[in-house]
Amino acid sequence: MCRFFGSPDGDKFLADIERKNAELGSGNYQIPGTEIRLINYSVCPKCRTVFSFGELKNYFHNPEPSQTFKNKQEQFRNDTRMRCSGCGTYFLPSLVIADGTPRNEVQFLCRMQTVEAIEKFLAGKGRTVLTKNKSNIVKIGEGRGAVYNDVLLGDLIEKPTLASNLIQYTPANIVLHMMDDSGSGTKQYLFGSTDWKL
Repeated sequence: MCRFFGSPDGDKFLADIERKNAELGSGNYQIPGTEIRLINYSVCPKCRTVFSFGELKNYFHNPEPSQTFKNKQEQFRNDTRMRCSGCGTYFLPSLVIADGTPRNEVQFLCRMQTVEAIEKFLAGKGRTVLTKNKSNIVKIGEGRGAVYNDVLLGDLIEKPTLASNLIQYTPANIVLHMMDDSGSGTKQYLFGSTDWKL
């Protein structure tokens, strides 16, 4: 459940976050054909500093180094915490799933962590997907490329956190394809992007 439930100013607080995201042009996502919205909710639980989606992305591109991980690559893929620049507290950023009234909150993951978690989850079901399936990788330039998406939202029905994070990075037309497999036989780039670090 959402952390701000029960707070007398909870709805106003979420509206302020949604407005800040809108001003910066990211952090709010409407799922095509539904009333469901995903709202980035990145607030330090100690000092209540609000972080925009852009600030969150920048942090995950250059996280505070942690000795918990063997190297930077492992940290990029597995450290889902953010360190508050105001008070130094580590916390887990979230996405709020709302359909008029906020209902649930799921953990926010950066793009790389989303891919890693989906690959691990579906590997447990005997499937090799996304970057683990080498036929999905398309090289475009030196160290850059694209990845074909071979995952449908129905594959992630047991994992709403993974589905929500996959949706937030994906253009609406591709999300529609992922909902009903209407583009069967044609491959779409993961997140609609040809700018993927390989």
